Amino acid sequence: MSTTPTHDKTGEGERPRLLFLLLLLVLPAKILADHHALDDRFLSLMHFGEDFAANALPEVRGLEPPLFPAAGYDGQFYAQIALRPTLTDPALPGALDNPTYRTRRIGLPALAHVVGLGDPLRVLVAYALLNVVFWLLLLAIVVRVLGLRTGRDLSLAVALLWSGGVVHSLDAALTDLPAAVLALAAVVAANRAFLSPALTGLATLVRETSVLTALSLPEFRPPVRLDWRFFLRFVLPVLVPFAVWLVYARLRLGDAASPGLPGLGWPLVGLSEKVLDNVTRLASPDHTFAYRLASLLCVIAIVTQSVYLFARPRPDSAWWRFGIGLAVLAVFASSAVWIDDKAYTRVLLPLAFAFNLLLREHETGRRYRIWYMVGNGGLFWPAVHCLLR
Repeated sequence: MSTTPTHDKTGEGERPRLLFLLLLLVLPAKILADHHALDDRFLSLMHFGEDFAANALPEVRGLEPPLFPAAGYDGQFYAQIALRPTLTDPALPGALDNPTYRTRRIGLPALAHVVGLGDPLRVLVAYALLNVVFWLLLLAIVVRVLGLRTGRDLSLAVALLWSGGVVHSLDAALTDLPAAVLALAAVVAANRAFLSPALTGLATLVRETSVLTALSLPEFRPPVRLDWRFFLRFVLPVLVPFAVWLVYARLRLGDAASPGLPGLGWPLVGLSEKVLDNVTRLASPDHTFAYRLASLLCVIAIVTQSVYLFARPRPDSAWWRFGIGLAVLAVFASSAVWIDDKAYTRVLLPLAFAFNLLLREHETGRRYRIWYMVGNGGLFWPAVHCLLR
């Protein structure tokens, strides 16, 4: 009696998903490999700059992290806040470029301090690697929301996981990716009464612009009712913790408090200046043509995402409400935000999430392909640059 071999269709169905996952993991693995080659403790992820080395906290100077030319980048300041999350050390303000602006984002430094159990090296390594942890959480959310079984699923996953804002945050240990992922998790957990606003509140403590994503909470689905339930489920968990921290930080900083960095301006002025700058630089010999074109396409992608949300209002959609506040921010953002793609793609990262998840739900065929390519094409350059460097 002969038997016909049977095939495990479930196993075959899982193979494409496993392959997609492995492909998506290439980017964070490459970033970790790059920084491990520079320093086996991953301290180079925080981009400590030569200009600030003399004023760094004693623990940082003692560990002798790799120094980057000139000012380095922002992760070095949040990493040092992680060493002093109570802000009680009078030496801390001198180690920061802008104490008021940096200390308002206490969420990620405080988490790193807890994970590192207060030990300086462990705290700094924890802070350096937390972006990778949140990237993996984003991957889990993407798998849950998209399914990750078809080519279209993979294209959307790449747009969510390899976007310019994601890459820049990963590559410099910044607050933007963790804040955006916490805010995204709040939407996924929207059917849980208190978890969703609590996650939005945590995202706001990580980065204050995350409060704009709170519009995705069920309390903001029309018609909005400003009653005691609204206070308990939005104001109390989202706004109160951040307000209390701002007051505490102001009291601790005292004379070291500063007005922060200007982030808002007249509508479209910052964007217009950025577009003009990019168009002008196309004829400039300062950079390669490919770099100048990529920079212009990046601005076009952000503008496309904003236009899509403005042109197709969907107040009943949590994803639309998740992104519309960031689309408005793009309109009012000053030149300090639009200074380069490393800045504005991070600040507006939730907009990229909302745009792509709305495409998934509402666009098909040729319209989907056009919106996807124009709205994402320019945002892939940082990932390509990272993989090829």
